[in-house]
Formats: sequence, structure tokens, C-alpha cells
Amino acid sequence: MEIRLSESVEKIVQQLVAEGRFRSPDEAVNAMFLRGIEEGHIAPPNQAGEPDEHGPETPFQKARRLGLIGTAGGLPPDLSRNEQHMEGFGRS
Repeated sequence: MEIRLSESVEKIVQQLVAEGRFRSPDEAVNAMFLRGIEEGHIAPPNQAGEPDEHGPETPFQKARRLGLIGTAGGLPPDLSRNEQHMEGFGRS
């Protein structure tokens, strides 16, 4: 398989190899690609919108997988039940 890299990516790969962080450009690209998958920046093929046994990944599933769904720390779990938060709501 032959893959063409953009000039900027090629420069980064060459720099990493020159610094001795990788033995070859192939090793550098493979490591960066796999790290992107492990950290959730790149969806593995079965999560990139391709059907699997459950269908394509939904936006909600992707947001949850990336850790974007949850609550903010230090706040009440439900602000609509917090009387101080709702005080004056709806008044002009």
C-alpha cells in the first residue's frame, strides 16, 4: 500500500525519525495512526459510520465515546430543581 502525505505531515514524520523517536517513516505513521484511534481522535472502521451489527455510530454515541457527555463538577445535578437558580425565571 502506498499513501501520500501532505507536506506538513511528511515534515513532522521526517523530524520524528531524525530525532530517533522512530526507526522509519512507516513506523512513525503507524504509531501516530494507532494512537489517534486509541485516544478517540480517529474512529475505528466499525465506528466511522459503516454499518455493524447495530448500524452506524450515532452522534450521541460518538459524543459519549469521546467523553463529551456528562455533568460539570461542583454543580447541582438538576438546576431546574434548584430554587436559587430558578428565582426570577420568566420575569421581565
